Amino acid sequence: MSAGFKESEAKEAFTVVDLDHDGMITPAELQHLWKRLGDPISDQQLAEIFAKADTNQDGLISLEEFVELVTGH
Repeated sequence: MSAGFKESEAKEAFTVVDLDHDGMITPAELQHLWKRLGDPISDQQLAEIFAKADTNQDGLISLEEFVELVTGH
């Protein structure tokens, strides 16, 4: 994911990815998004995204972590 999103855009994108609307993005939800976009990601790519985004290492990406990932701050 590239930087350049505004915070409001990042929050909107988060709601699209968070399929069950529990305030967290799971690996399965992120895989589902890429599959829907027609560009499935590998387990390794998924692990790399979570390694970068999941700063508290709980296995989920919170809204705050997602915003930081896509906006760069």
